[in-house]
Amino acid sequence: MTTPELNRISEVGAYVEIIERSVSTGEAKGSDERKVAIHNLYREAVREAKRLQAGKDDIQSISAAVRNVFELHLIINKLEQSEDAVKHWIGQLQNDALEIHDGIIALVSKEGLNHDAFTASKARILKSGETHGVVPCRPFRIKDIAAEFGWTEAYDAMYKLCSKIVHPSSIRVNLPGAFDQNDDYKNTLIHVGVHHMALIAAQSQREFA
Repeated sequence: MTTPELNRISEVGAYVEIIERSVSTGEAKGSDERKVAIHNLYREAVREAKRLQAGKDDIQSISAAVRNVFELHLIINKLEQSEDAVKHWIGQLQNDALEIHDGIIALVSKEGLNHDAFTASKARILKSGETHGVVPCRPFRIKDIAAEFGWTEAYDAMYKLCSKIVHPSSIRVNLPGAFDQNDDYKNTLIHVGVHHMALIAAQSQREFA
């Protein structure tokens, strides 16, 4: 049995247009650190929405896009709440860059290869952070943000489902195609993703009105 009424993929384009129009309106009004951070989150939501459209027939692509849309919705809520959250988010940018460099340096070192270029790049990132007063911050705990905004049940359900589909879980490995027996799994995830896109679109209109 399939439930085509759950599949709301046709609505995605309209929400993308709303978000893009709202961001353009906001950019026309000027920019600061907070606005740039919020704009970037809305742009990323648009990219994930388009990813959802492009991968609408692939359960793994759907799962990844929907999970990311859900996270973006939560992070947008968090950043719109306070300036401290914005600064923490900017600090995460530097922390992400440093952790990526640390990971690459560790891998290159293990292979006995030269990592001078990566070490120098890391030093430049640290210097830039000091110059602009950016303090590296650990990533948000999405689970905590979900609890803060009343989305704990959705978070738990989302991560249990999506992790089984995206990661090499036992069911994915031992029963390949288990989620493709009918369209119910895909349509349910799409429904959830579009629901959060609708909420993000509505927020973008309020943010940049």
